[in-house]
Amino acid sequence: MPDGLFFDILKLMKTLDPVSAVRHSLQRLSSDLEGTAIVAAVSGGADSIALLRILNALAGEFGFSVSAVTVNHGIRSGDTSSLDADFVQQVCASLVPVVPCYRLDVPPGAVSAEARTRGKGIEEAARYVRYRYIDSVAHDLGAPFIMTGHNRDDHLETILMRFFQGSSLAGLSGIREVRDRYVRPLLSVPASDIRRWLVLNQWQWREDETNQSRAYRRNSVRHDLVPVLDRVFPGWENSVARVGRIADEDEQCIRSSLAVGWQQTSGTLHCASFAFDALSVAHRRRLVYDGLSLLGVVNRVSSAAVDRLCRSGESMIVMNGLRWVRTDGRIKWSVDIVQKQKSGYLVSVFSPGLLELPFQTLSFEGDSAALYCADGPGPFVPPFIVRTRLPGDEILLEGGGRKQIKKLMNEWGVSESDREILPIIEKNGSICAVWGSPLGYPNRMSTSQGCYDE
Repeated sequence: MPDGLFFDILKLMKTLDPVSAVRHSLQRLSSDLEGTAIVAAVSGGADSIALLRILNALAGEFGFSVSAVTVNHGIRSGDTSSLDADFVQQVCASLVPVVPCYRLDVPPGAVSAEARTRGKGIEEAARYVRYRYIDSVAHDLGAPFIMTGHNRDDHLETILMRFFQGSSLAGLSGIREVRDRYVRPLLSVPASDIRRWLVLNQWQWREDETNQSRAYRRNSVRHDLVPVLDRVFPGWENSVARVGRIADEDEQCIRSSLAVGWQQTSGTLHCASFAFDALSVAHRRRLVYDGLSLLGVVNRVSSAAVDRLCRSGESMIVMNGLRWVRTDGRIKWSVDIVQKQKSGYLVSVFSPGLLELPFQTLSFEGDSAALYCADGPGPFVPPFIVRTRLPGDEILLEGGGRKQIKKLMNEWGVSESDREILPIIEKNGSICAVWGSPLGYPNRMSTSQGCYDE
């Protein structure tokens, strides 16, 4: 036998690793899977098709049942997404035993509408729709486990991306094999081995055309950064995987010694400020991330923003749609009331500190009894609201007269763009001031008594 052919066969034999990986993952998952329902998320790509076929082959050995879920998002060119879902259904029907396939065809425009509602991109909205449907199928089937085809390449790429984003240790842990009821049995297997295994068995899969697009950061890492690492740092994969494992172990160690937790009341988190300040910065960071989870924050909060919360003694921080207040010996953290219309905003102010608005950061000085706008009007008794104008807004003038905010802005020569962001201070339903100085305009105070009442 020629040496080259011998080594090719050895390489092909290694492609049996996907089966071993899934088997070992199932063994670690539970000592008894008899009668258990397992849901597999299947897109039609190599990884998910391999997972589907392996789970079906191992179902008899472990005694579980398999069901597949596929989603046609309807956001790719032509009928590509629909053809992927068709393919998954065909594969499920060809398996022995046949695998039930649950399919969702998302109505045209629904993902785009979801993206607008969530204020994020199309890909994030598609992922949200997909996982919501997968969760619903698993719930209906009583399935305790949902399995996805994430592989070792996905894990390493995630660590690289999070490293360059300045992530925490938790982020550098990469993708977890098990998280809640989601399981990724192929996480230790390189994508190339999964594809070789499929080729060896003469099984087809579908290629997602978007996998080549540099518009997605993961694809840029895969097609541009990884080849450089292969050339400059041969064997980098094992090193990065080791960093992920060490980061995860260190994260668990630090988290296990976290002695302070959040109390939650009516959507607001509380903890004693002295207890928070007594923690190391590392422990504070874990507590902040725990808080983000408890508050149900879905938008990414930058590591710089988290670091500011961990290190700052400011009495009030408003950013990322959240309000962090130090008052009466406690830290109170809640989702801020933000009015999203055009570039508008609506934020409650309780104490001195910085206020981050869409156009710049403003400051309030004084104490809990009376606050002044830095270089602006005041004093005002907190709490009060800082917001953008609304139709029909009027301010009370000396002598009992009223003036529409629109006319006041006309007199000041406020530009159209500035009219949408000029801060207005409101308390007890009355406009207390128009704060023009941050944008280079005058300030105007109201004579309304409601602005100064406790």
